[in-house]
Amino acid sequence: KATKVSSKLRDNCYLTIDSRICLVKNFNELEQECQVVYFNQLKRAKFYPFKSSEFGIYVCSNLSNSEKVIGLTSLYKKCIRLPFKRKYFCIPLCNIEI
Repeated sequence: KATKVSSKLRDNCYLTIDSRICLVKNFNELEQECQVVYFNQLKRAKFYPFKSSEFGIYVCSNLSNSEKVIGLTSLYKKCIRLPFKRKYFCIPLCNIEI
């Protein structure tokens, strides 16, 4: 079952189809578009024996100041965003596609 897109602070983190992490700032349901800001730096977490990026898991930082408008079809999975030092640990939720 597909999930709803949200721009609420605690529920607005997504993995895009091009493997970028973004935060949805505004969602226009009628136009099927949303305004997002991207994290500019994505680093792999230390996982063994796999790369965390193979699962879409990243340590994210340096949030962009500029908003971009993207189509709803560009959002792939909802993520959990957890504070980690002065960065965020972003983990895609399994089986919850947009």
